[in-house]
Amino acid sequence: MNFKKMLASIGLLAIAVPTSLSVVSCGSDAPTAKISLDTVIKITEVASDATETTIIDKVLALNPDSKVNKTDLEVNSFVAAQPGTKGSAKIAAKKESTFTGEVNITIKAADKINLDTVIKNKEVDGNTSNNETKVLQTIETANPEVKGNIQIKNFKAATQIANGSATVFAKENTKFTGEVNISIKSLNKTQLSSVIKITEVASDATETTIINKVLALNPDSKVNKTDLEVNSFVAAQPGTKGSAKIAAKKESTFTGEVNITIKAADKINLDTVIKNKEVDGNTSNNETKVLQTIETANPEVKGNIQIKNFKAATQIANGSATVFAKENTKFTGEVNISIKSLNKTQLSSVIKITEVASDATETTIIDKVLALNPDSKVNKTDLEVNSFVAAQPGTKGSAKIAAKKESTFTGEVNITIKAADKINLDTVIKNKEVEGDLYNDETWVLNQIIFLNNDVTIEDVEIKEFKAATISQSGSAKITAIPESNFTGEVSITITKLTATKKGLNRIIINRVIDSNTNNTEQSVLNEVQKQHSELNSANISIKDFKAATKENFGSATIITKPNKTIEGEVAIVISKIDPAYNNIIENLKNAETKSAAKKDAWIAFFDYKEKQFIEIYGNGLLIADLDGTTDENVWRFIFWVLAHQRQELINQDIEMDYKDLDKIVSNSKNVWDKDQETVLHSGTYTVVFWDNSTHVIQLKDFKMFYELNKQ
Repeated sequence: MNFKKMLASIGLLAIAVPTSLSVVSCGSDAPTAKISLDTVIKITEVASDATETTIIDKVLALNPDSKVNKTDLEVNSFVAAQPGTKGSAKIAAKKESTFTGEVNITIKAADKINLDTVIKNKEVDGNTSNNETKVLQTIETANPEVKGNIQIKNFKAATQIANGSATVFAKENTKFTGEVNISIKSLNKTQLSSVIKITEVASDATETTIINKVLALNPDSKVNKTDLEVNSFVAAQPGTKGSAKIAAKKESTFTGEVNITIKAADKINLDTVIKNKEVDGNTSNNETKVLQTIETANPEVKGNIQIKNFKAATQIANGSATVFAKENTKFTGEVNISIKSLNKTQLSSVIKITEVASDATETTIIDKVLALNPDSKVNKTDLEVNSFVAAQPGTKGSAKIAAKKESTFTGEVNITIKAADKINLDTVIKNKEVEGDLYNDETWVLNQIIFLNNDVTIEDVEIKEFKAATISQSGSAKITAIPESNFTGEVSITITKLTATKKGLNRIIINRVIDSNTNNTEQSVLNEVQKQHSELNSANISIKDFKAATKENFGSATIITKPNKTIEGEVAIVISKIDPAYNNIIENLKNAETKSAAKKDAWIAFFDYKEKQFIEIYGNGLLIADLDGTTDENVWRFIFWVLAHQRQELINQDIEMDYKDLDKIVSNSKNVWDKDQETVLHSGTYTVVFWDNSTHVIQLKDFKMFYELNKQ
């Protein structure tokens, strides 16, 4: 068969053979017809997840009897399925395959996409997107896959104090479904720091007042008090600034916070805080304790003070310290602190034995007390004697021993001094003989024994069994201790025999001064002498050499004895100067009422007058007396005693007042005028005050010499 005829045959065949067949060349043999692909691929709709790569597998899987291999096929076109929209593909037989043609494949539509899975950021910024259009644009820009597929509803614009909101939902006939709630972030608030420029306030700001103070300093801020709140507050202290944070409230149109500085207050002077500037040394006597005590009493200064110039207290002296403010604290200045001295030991707590021997004296009593209390730890230098009364025979003594101010002890102790044994009179009355010519009655003998033995007084002894001396026989007496005295026993006294038959006139006339104001004639003077001495009369005495006294001069006379058997000798008499005040003195005495102030004044005037006389006469040596050889000083002493004793007795009897009120002329060192003044006068030391107010201290034995010197 020629070639042209073959071609013609093929062409005819092609016309006659159905389209599902094709001719396949078999080499030199006649070609085999190809199978049309659509005759074996019957199922042409695949699942929505088919891709260009997987679609052939999916189609063959749906047509397992097609006898088509994957290698027979190729994808000529592919449109993936979308949610809500079918996809499509064309699968064609490859040229070298036994199949021919192509098949249209349908890809099932995918499920719609929920917007919530696409739109992840569900917040927009209200400052740039605060209307429906802007919100929609912002969502589509952030999620381009939904662009054109969504709409908006329920729109609410944002404000500065509240977020806005909107709902985005899928349009119909799109691959999306569902809706998403969108939050529109609130509009930007004004930063508080941009309007609050002045941020330092006065030191007196409090948490309550600080907002007002800040706003007052920033009047153009347009911030209201209700916009703000205090987030933190530290008050200013003296020397230390305070601080605060003021923040915009959530509901305000402002935002943020501002740091506020509170100016430091003036420092506080410690002296205005620490009022009690004394601490007790018994509990606080070192720097640490003093500081703790001050801080405990004044807690506001705790940790803010230091101490310097510390001096510890002792038992005899206060301590001291200076408290001063530390640097960089709210305090200033310093305060001097007194540390009260330590408690002293009570003397009575260590001196337990308080009765000492009777021989204790004011000088020895401390030694005796300490010797009885060896464990007291008290030294002699710690003590002093505050009072001392020596023990007497039969009478206890007493003393008060006190701690000295500078001692570590305090208080005092009453000490009892055991009563001394009574003194036997025989040991103190050594002179046991008196001259009978001078002393030959009970009173004279007793007084002379007391005078000769100065250790006893009229209060200590009395006279018993008296027997007067005669010319032929000695007298005798017993001097006996009074039971209440410090003495015991008795002493026998001898009174020597009388040596003369006549008595000297000088032993009878003791007072040799006649007052010229009452007696200034020869006869009146003689009468006065006789009146004063009962054993003298006109039969045994007379007067001679009479010279009357005047205001300027003393008078004088001599009393002489007439011939008689009992008296002999003569005595010079002095007549005092005439005193013009005398009559007034006597008149006042007569007129003054008993025990009245006038009576007192009258007696004072009277004794002033009498003592003036005495001192004028005896003090100027106008009368020198002797008593049968006795010394002048005995006469002076006796006359002085008579005058003083007379004065006191008259005052006691007629005025009944204490001698101290009248003691212008004479007083002894112990301010004592006893009922038996002669004893006190014998042993005392006296102050004599002249009428010109000059004062002299004497002993009676020096009386005559004193006045002789004084007249110079």
